[in-house]
Order: sequence, then C-alpha cells, then structure tokens
Amino acid sequence: FNFNGKVTMHADAGKVDITVGPKLSVVGTDNKMFIDKFTVTIRCPASIVNATLMTQYGTASWNDTEKVIVWSVGKVMAQDIRLEGTLLYEQSPEGNPIVPEERCTCQLGFLVKGLAVSGIKLDAMDTHGVSYSP
Repeated sequence: FNFNGKVTMHADAGKVDITVGPKLSVVGTDNKMFIDKFTVTIRCPASIVNATLMTQYGTASWNDTEKVIVWSVGKVMAQDIRLEGTLLYEQSPEGNPIVPEERCTCQLGFLVKGLAVSGIKLDAMDTHGVSYSP
C-alpha cells in the first residue's frame, strides 16, 4: 500500500493530511489479496487540546485523555482515501496559541489477507503424527 502522511504545526493551528491507497501490484485485479483492519494512530503533543477530523472512509476520532488520533479504515479498497484535520493548541494566559515543539508520532496497523510473508500461498496443509486436526 501507499502511505503519505504529514502533520504540520503552524502559528495558529496544526494540520493533518494523510492519504492511503493500495498498490496495484499487491492488490491485483482478482482481489484475492487485500489489506484489512488498517488503522492509523497518531500520538500528539500534550499541548494539543482538540482535533477536528474529516474523512470520507472509515472513522476518525480524537481521544482527549491520551492525546491520540485514531483512524480506523478497515479494508483498503482500490482507491486512495484521505484523512484531513486541524489541531488546536493550548492557549497562553494572554490568549495566544502555544505552538508545540514536540513532534507527532504515527503507528500503522494492518493485515494482508491472502499473502504469506515469504510470498508463498498456502491452500491446504496435511499433518502427520498428530492426534488432532489444527
């Protein structure tokens, strides 16, 4: 799959822009191989107080307690999908936004269905000398 993510901190607010799409060489035209349970988790600095998120696919949420954005996509289909958002900063006593110096970290989670790690497909498995069936 293709993943392109950018979190930028500007003087007034932060911007989140993430694009995810399948690689045709992996997904192919027969759709026997696909990416499933795709999630993006972005850990934000403590000075981020809120996030406004928009996506056309899956669900995106802001966890204020843990300062985390979670985008649950599910199955990545044959088109690019996007998450966009705005990060709001903590305010100083004078009312000015406090731009965080820390960076955000991103974690991806996914399963590739229909493909073994070594590239070998397994259609059946025979076991011998075992008293049970796996």
